[in-house]
Amino acid sequence: LPPFVLPNLRALACRRNLRCRTFLGFSIAGAIGRGYEVHTSGDLPAARPLYEEALRIQRKVLGNEHPRSAVVLTHLADLSFAQGDLRKAEALAREAVEIRRKALGPDHADFGASLMTLGSVRSAVEPGEEAEELLRRGLAILTKALPTGHWRVAEAESRLGACLTARGKAVEAEPLLVHGYEGLLRGRGAQSAKTSAALERL
Repeated sequence: LPPFVLPNLRALACRRNLRCRTFLGFSIAGAIGRGYEVHTSGDLPAARPLYEEALRIQRKVLGNEHPRSAVVLTHLADLSFAQGDLRKAEALAREAVEIRRKALGPDHADFGASLMTLGSVRSAVEPGEEAEELLRRGLAILTKALPTGHWRVAEAESRLGACLTARGKAVEAEPLLVHGYEGLLRGRGAQSAKTSAALERL
């Protein structure tokens, strides 16, 4: 081949690969967005195949341990939790924790959020010491990583408060439950499902 042909072929391949990845990125984002929209609307069975398709594409393109996969795993864990499949929810949540721990490090807000999801599932299974420790760690990471008054910190407070209540630690739980609800009310509004969940924990 003439010397100028090979670089041009490489450049063309790179452009095509970039377009392919961009297209797949839009496809993944679209599937996640549709899944989340259907999930939050209450149609849980319809949300699962959308999440699973997004996860399948992500793993094919990015690999099994890319942090973006943890986003979908967390959504699937929340979905399984809402459907009462606690074993499935716990397995998905643990996988998301491990991916984010390795990829993002122990001080990242997303790792803290994954700890909160796993802690909430463990608290539903058995509100014991492990669940409390997971939720405390998650809250500490989120408090440090996010701005003061962030709604994710408020939600973490509410979830920890619920666990403490189940463990008979009502005195410590009450301010967390109240502050968590008030923070979600300010940050997400009264119509948010997260705010409603925090109100139910009070």
